[in-house]
Amino acid sequence: MGTGVELVSELPLYESIKRDLQTRIDSGELPEGARILPEIELAKRQGVSRSTARKALLALEQEGYLVRTAGLGTFVKSPKSALQTALAIQTMAITVQHLDRFNHSGEMVQGFMNESVGHGFHAMIHPPITDNADEFEYLLNVRRSGINGWALWLKSASEKNLSLLRGFQKSGHALVLVDRYAPGLDADSVVAQNETMAYQLTRELLRRGHQDVGLINFPLDCTVTTERQKGYQRALAEAGATYENDLVVIDQIQGVEALRMQMLGLLSRRHRPTAIVCASAHHAWCLIKELDRLNYIVHDDIELALIDDNRFAEQSGLNILTATQHSYEMGQWAAKLLWQRLENPTMPYQHLYTEHDLNFTPSP
Repeated sequence: MGTGVELVSELPLYESIKRDLQTRIDSGELPEGARILPEIELAKRQGVSRSTARKALLALEQEGYLVRTAGLGTFVKSPKSALQTALAIQTMAITVQHLDRFNHSGEMVQGFMNESVGHGFHAMIHPPITDNADEFEYLLNVRRSGINGWALWLKSASEKNLSLLRGFQKSGHALVLVDRYAPGLDADSVVAQNETMAYQLTRELLRRGHQDVGLINFPLDCTVTTERQKGYQRALAEAGATYENDLVVIDQIQGVEALRMQMLGLLSRRHRPTAIVCASAHHAWCLIKELDRLNYIVHDDIELALIDDNRFAEQSGLNILTATQHSYEMGQWAAKLLWQRLENPTMPYQHLYTEHDLNFTPSP
């Protein structure tokens, strides 16, 4: 049985190429006037598509590092010219969690970067905050970095954090919350239909005859997890099923072994669940390993449903119900909201929901 796939952590391809060239220019390895390889040759050398190479060169040109001369090619500009151009271009930044190229965060970042650069902005990726770091200090440092617009995946909607973000807005900067929103903050946001996804997955399992349907979710400390919990409960209520606490595992983020023990408790229940909804690919991966250890067969013994943002179900080859967010689109809309806010600071705040895909046909 396949128990998952390893995801490689890396930046969007064109951003990696851009940063490499920028470093070589800043260090003097590529001096002023140096000719840059044409798009097609750069693409071959880097092992990427021509369009990816073009995006990297376009981003550097917009930041003032390169200049294109018709019929001659692309050349390095002076560092002074690059700085002057960069100061004249508005900068938009994105902060996410758990940045891997092929997961939800990575796809979101790619959408954000492409939309930002395509609209003439300088775009930045701020490294994700580590689990043991002080989020307020992190947010404060990002706020001081000179950005004009900020797409933020906010971990904690504490009043301290929200007060800092209100100050960021009052100083004339644009803010959009991605993946989750903060009820106590007036700000643009782009989120998934979290309640609907959990509702549709749970409802489909109930429609297939499962009576004891479990749920594995993250702590209920943000709108993502609380809405997924609501969707699960709403489907149970509509089906006349009773919500039972011991059918729900709340992952307290204390490590894989702690989560495994919680899952073992769920599977040891007197009336073992015949179906389980997983709020993430991580939960599904941990659960499948535990089922494999107990000699349970996915789908035959226990049917799984998953909010899948990194193609886990497809790559595992298992028969799993899935709801998949349009992560790239979420990043695009975040960038669009930022430049719209910068152009029209007084426009009404927008709260957008992105679509998602189901690998089954939901019942009417």
